[in-house]
Amino acid sequence: MKKQPILAFKHSNTLKLIFAWFRQLFRTKTNFYTTNSAILCFYIRLSFVIKNRYNQAANYKSEARNQTPMKKYREITVLSMIVGVIIGVILVTSITYSGLKIGFTIVGSTIAAITGWGVLRGIFRKGTIVENNITQTVASSLNVASAGVIFTVPVLFLRGIEFNFFTMTLACIAGSSLGFFFIIPLRKQMIDLERLRFPSGMAVATILKSPGAGMQKLILLGTGVLISAVFTITILILIHYKILASDSVDLNKVLSFIPLSFTNVWALSLLSVGAGYLSGRAGFLVLVGGILSYWIVTPIAIKLQWITSPDGLVGSLEPAQITKLLEHAHETITRPMGIGMLVGGAIMGIIISLPAIRAAFRSLMRSKLAASSEEMPFKFVGYGIVLSFAVLTITALLTSDISIFRALLIAAVGTIWLGLAGVVISQCTGMTDWSPISGIAMMGVAIVLFLSQNNIVLSVMIGAAICMALSQCADIMQDLKTGFVVGAKPIRQQAVQLAATWIGPIISISVLYLLTRNADIGSDKLPAPQAQALDATISAIVGGEIPMAKYVGGLIIGGALSCFGVPGLGVLVGLSMYLPMKYILPYGIGCIINMFVVRTKGSKWAEEKGLPIAAGFIVGEALVQVIDSMITVFRNT
Repeated sequence: MKKQPILAFKHSNTLKLIFAWFRQLFRTKTNFYTTNSAILCFYIRLSFVIKNRYNQAANYKSEARNQTPMKKYREITVLSMIVGVIIGVILVTSITYSGLKIGFTIVGSTIAAITGWGVLRGIFRKGTIVENNITQTVASSLNVASAGVIFTVPVLFLRGIEFNFFTMTLACIAGSSLGFFFIIPLRKQMIDLERLRFPSGMAVATILKSPGAGMQKLILLGTGVLISAVFTITILILIHYKILASDSVDLNKVLSFIPLSFTNVWALSLLSVGAGYLSGRAGFLVLVGGILSYWIVTPIAIKLQWITSPDGLVGSLEPAQITKLLEHAHETITRPMGIGMLVGGAIMGIIISLPAIRAAFRSLMRSKLAASSEEMPFKFVGYGIVLSFAVLTITALLTSDISIFRALLIAAVGTIWLGLAGVVISQCTGMTDWSPISGIAMMGVAIVLFLSQNNIVLSVMIGAAICMALSQCADIMQDLKTGFVVGAKPIRQQAVQLAATWIGPIISISVLYLLTRNADIGSDKLPAPQAQALDATISAIVGGEIPMAKYVGGLIIGGALSCFGVPGLGVLVGLSMYLPMKYILPYGIGCIINMFVVRTKGSKWAEEKGLPIAAGFIVGEALVQVIDSMITVFRNT
């Protein structure tokens, strides 16, 4: 508010002017005319001073009348929360399905930010940068549940073990909440002081600061969703009317010059193409590993008669027998080796992350836990940790027939493990945008198996809670980095993230249940590679008839590959050894398209134009497949 001007006679400078004139007048010996002239000049000058003062006062009053109160800048609104929840439900549904199919999840914050601008600006004609930031924060808090669920819970379906939906979901919610509460005290240290990069968070901030570009990307995203949905519906119709036998095509039947020992089956899946495009050059290694496994090692083994099928056939040239040999080779050689490589790559990822782990604990020691109006109150954080720990203990008691002391011990170990691992995951994400979540979760399951005397359901439940917590830690720090760049208040983001964190586990586990009614986990339609790797780890700990030599060999190879400086190299190649070739081939095509577009159009064009369409491919096919599963379930009931 401006200070109101004071009239001339009340102004100290004006009084000094009057005294100066009179003092000069009486001290100077002048005639009558000179005196009168001086007095006249004085009054003329004084009148101008008074006029200026009155003009200033009038202008002030005019400005005061025209001044309107500043509108409150939109941030947390009912609209931003509702839109965030809707987008989050779509994302967690889509990414749960795609993760079961291709073995890993994608970052949903980018899609949420693009869609948020389209809804807020395109439909409702409103929305600020920080309001859309709230929208993508809510959506991503739901989306992270997909990783926590698909890496762990499908193991129980693989092993044919029944579990309680309520207790599993409650444990996942408790784990997600613990991950949230543990990471809040480190926000200031990692983001404000150390200024870690958090590349995904920076990418989302770029989208938020470009509303016009966000609208253009939404159109491209919607185009990708529409193309993928129409393509998938067409394939389902052709299968229904038996025009196509399945959702894949064997090119060996068309290209007769290719030997049958070369697996040349292609899935009719734009989701796989889109996932490959999002992975780019790094994902190209999956195609290389698949070619090595299916087009080099397996054909040579069949040609040299190293592989014998269960019925005693060796290297036969009959098509049906070749098919049996290929299936047998995949079951007995490439799949167990691939699972071993997944485990080895994950463990080596933890070892390679030791510098980041050390830096994380230094951050933990340096962080100041002083109260701040920008942060969630630490008293509230403490209450949240205690409550979540209590819920985790109760679910442990409800899941198995164990003593309360053992339940407290398991819950305490799981809580401590996820707390320390959450610090590590946040540091790794901030430095490289990659983190060994599945590997740390596997180690948590192994610890709980030992403490619970090989109780698989309880171990998987605690492992799911740990995996959920780690995913939450990585996500909330990325979102807080985005908020830091666009000028959002941390406490507001933290509040909406906590308010929505319970929805994701419910949706993700429900989608998992729904999909298993239409296809088996571990089948070609839903391979669930990460869950397969966890299943192999459990089998190795519990004991049983498993190809230990192949698992150990794959573990060594996966660990060695991860030492080449490419984050997750062992995991990526392990996926290619395990996944069916029909998904690897279109995935590799997506990687090649990305590399070609980057080379010809530039990385900026590839990101701004190609990335939304590729993300739309994933969302479109996933939604159609989930809806198809719902229709099948309702029809059967």
